[in-house]
Amino acid sequence: MLNDPLNENPNDEADQNALATGETDVVQYHRMTEDIREPTETLRTSKWKENHGSFLVLVFFVIIAFGFATIWYQQTRFVPPRFPEEGMIQVIENLENDGQAALEKEMMIAIRIAGAPNNQGTCKVAIHANASTFNSEDQSLLSQSLPIQNGESLWLVPVDALPQEFAVAAYHDENSDQELTLNRFGIPTERYGFSREARGLTGPPRFEDAVITRPEAGGLIFVFLR
Repeated sequence: MLNDPLNENPNDEADQNALATGETDVVQYHRMTEDIREPTETLRTSKWKENHGSFLVLVFFVIIAFGFATIWYQQTRFVPPRFPEEGMIQVIENLENDGQAALEKEMMIAIRIAGAPNNQGTCKVAIHANASTFNSEDQSLLSQSLPIQNGESLWLVPVDALPQEFAVAAYHDENSDQELTLNRFGIPTERYGFSREARGLTGPPRFEDAVITRPEAGGLIFVFLR
């Protein structure tokens, strides 16, 4: 006796009742619609997963692009220079004129740091003799914490204490925490600068970009914070 495929494993109570009453067309219709529904639902789920994955990838690249754009803006944006007040200008003029002779006599050079937005905290300055210790204040050749007056600081250094070539790094330690403060993205929130106005695109510059030749006694080295 041949088995009727419609009698094998009826799917639900409605199919069982239909078989009992002889309504085989109803059972066949139910099963046909289920066969169509299942691949359709599978296709919809697959499409949703595919679209959802593409959306997550798009969000990831948007976040990366925004991060790079933020870093680029911080590194290249124009910061209006802060000009010292009249009293400080007079001091600088005296240093460059009358004071230069005194510096030459004492075999000193002057490192001038300008650009601090206020007089809070201190100006941290470091002199580096080679690339291996560059950007590490603890390993610098010389370092000093200077008071700030009208947005500027001045450091007098003996010529004999300096190598023939070196680089100067400085930052405004506005909150006096003894380090350059960074935000959650690793971008400095305090102003900083290097000799030769060296800047890095996504971080600190290379030692080679900031290195300078030691000036003669009475010379002036300028570092601008931004």
